[in-house]
Amino acid sequence: MPLEAATSRRRYQEYVIPRQVFYYFASDLTQATWLQMAKYTERDHSTAIHGVKTIQDLIDTDKRFAAKMLDIRNGLMDFFPTGSVIDAKYRPMKNEWFFAIW
Repeated sequence: MPLEAATSRRRYQEYVIPRQVFYYFASDLTQATWLQMAKYTERDHSTAIHGVKTIQDLIDTDKRFAAKMLDIRNGLMDFFPTGSVIDAKYRPMKNEWFFAIW
């Protein structure tokens, strides 16, 4: 997914789900506020909250999706030092690595 798609106003599923996955991991692995997460994708905080809830629902109901999310999480944990919390100031989207793994 190109970085421009992350901030696109389009609501295509191929754009929306990666953004929601970003919110899910950002809320889980960072100390970022809802507003900080939403600003990365040029949305408002309620979009980030909704995205996290949507991904959690998918994880709870779709085993294949849950397995993919676990793989992504393990990849993220390999990327960052064990036990560290990703700094909210770190902008993974600027390096495009997050959207590349999806």
